[in-house]
Amino acid sequence: MVDLGKLNPPQREAASHGGGPLLVLAGAGSGKTRVITFRIANLLATGIPPTAICALTFTNKAAEEMRERVAGLLHDRATAHKLTMGTFHALGLQILRSERRALGLPRGFVIYDQSDQLGVVREALRGIHDADRRYDVKAILTRISLAKNGFVGPEAYVPNPADDYDVVTSQIYPKYQEMMGACAAYDFDDLIVEPVRLFERDAEVARRWAERFRVVMVDEFQDTNPAQLRLVRHLVAD
Repeated sequence: MVDLGKLNPPQREAASHGGGPLLVLAGAGSGKTRVITFRIANLLATGIPPTAICALTFTNKAAEEMRERVAGLLHDRATAHKLTMGTFHALGLQILRSERRALGLPRGFVIYDQSDQLGVVREALRGIHDADRRYDVKAILTRISLAKNGFVGPEAYVPNPADDYDVVTSQIYPKYQEMMGACAAYDFDDLIVEPVRLFERDAEVARRWAERFRVVMVDEFQDTNPAQLRLVRHLVAD
């Protein structure tokens, strides 16, 4: 067992929590990440296999810090590296790679960063009627991103006719998706949205991932957006 005596009583209560949902509310610097790492170490010590534990956070740096802390508590780096621990986007990419066949993806699909995405938007802009006007491509990409995170596809995107950028986005969004598909490319929003879409249309895949993890923890849970929360709900469906 892990020595939970290093924690104060509320921290110890959270770190030793068994099954079922638990929400930890605490201010900055009060040890929330410490609680998560102690809880993971405690779960491992009580026989939960590392492959059945998922810990999500918002930066790669935070994820690696958590992994190092767990390794230190266990004195076992190999076990710590078997944990599913990382960002929402890293988990989404793991799901896409694992379910490549179910998604009909080629083996060599790629992930576009913002620079790549902006390039696609610029290319798509060249084909619209108002080609002489200069648009802020980041503003268009932001609207596409908001639509994706709201699970609004290009065919369902309804622009505000009084908003020029909404109108041009309604023209660019379908072209953007078409061009991304032609390159077998996904963007960062797809890494969250596409696994959720897959789970919601393929019950067998959804069941497999819901059974995969016995424990799911989210650091900085208050920062999750609706798409990320929807993904978490699928993972904890059982």
